[in-house]
Amino acid sequence: MCHDSSFSCNKDSSMNSLGEGVRILSETGKDGEWADVIACAYDAGLATAFYGKHSAIAEGSRRQLHQALVAGRAQGLDRPAIDFIRQVRRFGERQGGWCRDRADLEPVDRTGEP
Repeated sequence: MCHDSSFSCNKDSSMNSLGEGVRILSETGKDGEWADVIACAYDAGLATAFYGKHSAIAEGSRRQLHQALVAGRAQGLDRPAIDFIRQVRRFGERQGGWCRDRADLEPVDRTGEP
């Protein structure tokens, strides 16, 4: 399973909520069996924008997405579904960029106090 519900930008818990929203929407659709592929696309976009394209997390997420898409195509995933999955990835990228920008703007507590 690609979706890692523990991902958080640590500055705004709404990112987890957005990821869970993608998961819920994908599971309630008529093609619930593609829920993991859809969630994987979101995670790949989120990790790429937040951690950077060349980070190990982003590369691993994109690799998982690629493997899921190959398996999906073998099981009959059609062109409109693939286009939707790409849109979900772009949505994840936008959300990851927003989270990264928010994290950059918030002050860091360097005192070590909770």
